[in-house]
Amino acid sequence: MGKIGLDIGFGDVKVAIPYRRGDRISIRTLKFPTAIGRAKHGIVDLESSGRKTYIVGKDTYHLGTDALFCQDIFDTRDREFLERFSPLLTYKALENIRPQDRHNDLVLCVGIPLGYYRDHRKNIARVLGNISVCNQNITPKTVDVRAQGQGVYFDYIFENSGIADRSKMNINALILDIGFNTVDVLGLVNGRPTMEWSDMFTKEGVSRIAEDLKTHIKKEFDREESDQVICRILEDGQIRHFGETHDLSKIIKELTRVYTERFVQFIRSSRWNKFLGKSDHLIIAGGGAYFVADAFKANYRDGFVVVPAAPEYSNARGFLKFNMGMLR
Repeated sequence: MGKIGLDIGFGDVKVAIPYRRGDRISIRTLKFPTAIGRAKHGIVDLESSGRKTYIVGKDTYHLGTDALFCQDIFDTRDREFLERFSPLLTYKALENIRPQDRHNDLVLCVGIPLGYYRDHRKNIARVLGNISVCNQNITPKTVDVRAQGQGVYFDYIFENSGIADRSKMNINALILDIGFNTVDVLGLVNGRPTMEWSDMFTKEGVSRIAEDLKTHIKKEFDREESDQVICRILEDGQIRHFGETHDLSKIIKELTRVYTERFVQFIRSSRWNKFLGKSDHLIIAGGGAYFVADAFKANYRDGFVVVPAAPEYSNARGFLKFNMGMLR
């Protein structure tokens, strides 16, 4: 049975799949930009642009890195985008990791932002239950929709095989899942999520750094870039402009410092500071963990702050591990 963990973020789509090395189960991860652009025909027909197209009904799209050079890239920051395009992004995630003739045994565990979970999980499960792209229909055997943040907890307590480390269960902890657009805050009491100490904040993730970087690029280079392009510039620390490479590492470092100071202060002055005083751990994951983890570690005793390896993949890994355990 093919099990896949999928985290459709507003910045990137993260995928986790299991593979065996002898008796040992390892997890392979990959990602691609959550970028979708409508494929357009120019005045001159060159037959092929070299970029792959995806057909849904009467519409044709470019996805991932192929979409970054599109004139118009869809805004990816709202829940309507997730419901509309989750099947298309899932199809792209599947096409390079599973042969098409094996999709009928697919077990998919996918995460959505915490604040959208209650009202939208059924819709996401429904649209992913029958994926139709490029005249191909994929009907997963199981679609399990979970809240982002839950995957981080699963990643923490489960081994790759899906066996739980009982020494890590029943903990009291606060999870900060810092994505591109949203920050999911998940409170755990005796290992169980609690609504009282959980919340979601939109436009408080790495997008705050991205917006400031957009402003800088507009001022310095007279260029307006999409969120997805800005994400790549943040990762690379540089920008290409008229054939010349410009180092942006200093400005990115400064923007990151300002964001981090504000974010740490927000948590320390919030109601969650009291909760942390009674907690075993503060677990920080998501792509934003790369920016803020060291600052949080400096504010708490050694070992209190836990940052999973490759934290941007923590949700996808956790969803996969959970399904490995449930479907052994």
